[in-house]
Parts: sequence; structure tokens; C-alpha cells
Amino acid sequence: LASTTEASNTSKEIEIFPGATGLRGTPPIKLSERYETREGPDGFLVYDTENHTVARIANQTQAGLTLGQGQKAAEALSWASSHDESIGQLK
Repeated sequence: LASTTEASNTSKEIEIFPGATGLRGTPPIKLSERYETREGPDGFLVYDTENHTVARIANQTQAGLTLGQGQKAAEALSWASSHDESIGQLK
């Protein structure tokens, strides 16, 4: 019974949106990384989207950076976060 209902729902989806079958099994969309480089009032900063603060490495606030410095810091913090490592960021 469940497979009949599922097949019926799939048929309805295809009628409404023919490309629906191509969307099945795709991973969920990730809208943002935890650490983002953003333009601030005095240069660039690394923003922690989870804690809603400017990120820190050790006791150094990641603000007033060049674009390149901000991107490297965000990349390092993102890597550390995804590998459950700490590089001085308060958790």
C-alpha cells in the first residue's frame, strides 16, 4: 500500500514539475558556511554565523583584515570546525 501511494505521489510530482525526478536523492542545500568573510567598517572581518559574533583566533578578533587575510582565516576556522579541532576559537 505504501509503495502504491508513493508511486502515485511521484506521478503527481512529475505532472506538476517534470524535473522533479532529477531532484530526488540530492543532498540538502547548505546556505552558508559557519565562518564567512564580510566587509566591515575598517576592512574585512570573519563572521561566525553560529554564534553571531566576529570570530576569534586565540585572543585575536578577526576584524580589520585585508580580503585575503579574511578568506584565509575563515578557511582555517572552517577547516578546524569541520575536523573538530580548536585553533583558539571559543566554542
